[in-house]
Amino acid sequence: MAGVERLTVYNHFAGDAELWGAVTAEWLVQHPRPDAAALGSIADPIKRLSTGIDRLYGWYETSEALLRWLERDAAAVPGLAGPSADTAAYLRSLELALLEGWSATPWSIAALRAGLGFATWDSLCRGSGLARDEATALVVAWIKAA
Repeated sequence: MAGVERLTVYNHFAGDAELWGAVTAEWLVQHPRPDAAALGSIADPIKRLSTGIDRLYGWYETSEALLRWLERDAAAVPGLAGPSADTAAYLRSLELALLEGWSATPWSIAALRAGLGFATWDSLCRGSGLARDEATALVVAWIKAA
């Protein structure tokens, strides 16, 4: 417990959206997502793709509890709409960085979007027991095949 009363929290935040936005922002300072722009410095598209997915999957590993909670409750908790939209925007920027240099097709874009999803990481690593490098290699193979 933080040792503060509910009224103290409500005096500092206008509503749930502001509260969850602040909590998420602070959490991201302590657990930063992989830098999508920095991946652009990797010239080889396959290396960039593999590195980006591996870094994202590493972040999923360290962020699993929060992301699992967000996935479960985002639809039911209106205050989580902002953090959910921020995550979607981040994944879109990562997608664009990773597609740079590819002849993107609808199939390769679909494969990449599926591969970037937390649910895919969860299924591959937690559900199927793949190690992170194995899951990364599988997703890269999907995208290359597409």
